[in-house]
Amino acid sequence: MFRHVATFGVLVFVVGAPGAEPGEVDRILGRGFPDRDYTRSPIKLMVNGHQCVIAAATWEFKDGGVALTEAAVVRITRSERRDAEVVEAIAGKSARVTFDKPVKSMSDLTSSKIQSVETADGRVIRLNGK
Repeated sequence: MFRHVATFGVLVFVVGAPGAEPGEVDRILGRGFPDRDYTRSPIKLMVNGHQCVIAAATWEFKDGGVALTEAAVVRITRSERRDAEVVEAIAGKSARVTFDKPVKSMSDLTSSKIQSVETADGRVIRLNGK
């Protein structure tokens, strides 16, 4: 399930995360990029089941996935020993979001799961392993 939460011209998709608030999206982005301000990014996406946020300037369905421009991704996980948080952050001029099955429209997102996000220079955050 995905829910659209938007205010002030910023589009925030909270994918399957009914309790998430737009402020949480910005908080997670700030953890990964404390020196950058993504509060005005036109597209923000919070991924259900992961403390993961994607921000971008543009979003285009392309070749069964999604192409992003001016993309930033932050994922927060626990260390293997569960004693510390691990913050993964990648950003790039472009990125590709890969899903568990092809997506061609917004309606396809309700039954699809993000598998990974990869920047044009090859940095990847994988979500399929939680």
